[in-house]
Amino acid sequence: MADRGSSSVDTLVLARASAMVLMVANHSRLSQALIDLPALYGGLNAMLVVSGISMATHAFQQDTRSTLNAFLRFGLRLAIPALAVALVWDTIILILGARDITPFRYFAELTLFSNWLSTHKLALFPIWYVQAVVQLLAGLALLFLMTDLTARIRAAPMRTCGFLLLGSVAVALLSYSFWDTSRLEDRLPHLLLWNLVLGWFIWAVQRNLGWTVRSRLLLTATLLACAALLYLPTGASYGLSRAVWMPLIVLPVIWWKRVPLPRPLVHAVHLLAQAVFAIFLMHFYVFGLVEEPLLQLGIDQPVLIAGLKLAAGLIVPVLLWAAGTAFIRVWRHRRISRPVRPGP
Repeated sequence: MADRGSSSVDTLVLARASAMVLMVANHSRLSQALIDLPALYGGLNAMLVVSGISMATHAFQQDTRSTLNAFLRFGLRLAIPALAVALVWDTIILILGARDITPFRYFAELTLFSNWLSTHKLALFPIWYVQAVVQLLAGLALLFLMTDLTARIRAAPMRTCGFLLLGSVAVALLSYSFWDTSRLEDRLPHLLLWNLVLGWFIWAVQRNLGWTVRSRLLLTATLLACAALLYLPTGASYGLSRAVWMPLIVLPVIWWKRVPLPRPLVHAVHLLAQAVFAIFLMHFYVFGLVEEPLLQLGIDQPVLIAGLKLAAGLIVPVLLWAAGTAFIRVWRHRRISRPVRPGP
């Protein structure tokens, strides 16, 4: 009999929440405080794999035009809020003349190509990720448009997505072999492509072979082989950390549809998964609100500060997201339920 105090959570939801917690923990410098090493990279890579699974589930059901529309919706949902936050913050920084800003840096960041130039950013969130994903979607849209790729995926999803995965891995390996992008911390779309396409391949295998032991073993071997091949011998930025954490987050998605968790933890996971974009955009701002007062008070214990930043970086955005969502729902309900006045 199942424990009444427990429930279960979809592993895609769990992976999305886990990836965001890892990202915030990394940015809070928790591992540096604990072991003096940057050892928590890989959250955004896992997030891209999860996004690939969700994208394939919804974008490959009809024709190429529908796929392109899905890419456009995904890109706009990512880019518009990020650009709105960046525009306000970057403009304030430009007016104040802070952080050595120049008009070129300002426009390069807001036109979504500064990830090709430098790792330095103005916006206080990982805008490089938005830039790289938008560039990735633009390139994929061109590929799908030129080859009518959706029809090929629908006809043979496992074979087509397998070839696409091999191609994306080859592109990344060739880049690592002939182009040193360490100064850019590998924040480039062709080095992230395989993460997204791996999500497509996971979707295709589970669609073709179902949730069998064969499909799970095949996907596990593919995931571990890709992570080891692309993160360990290539000199990839923080490759060892990514080779550990990205597979750990994605493996439950391969092996289980749902996993049992205590009910309070299930609620927390769902909140985190629903508020991932709010956390993504807000956590660095929250860090400043936590760290600066502590330093002014003379509290400089790295572990304590990192732990408080991690907790606040998750909790505050979730609370703001929940309040904003509740406000929008109430406003929509009142608008819908408002009585229509009869005409004269």
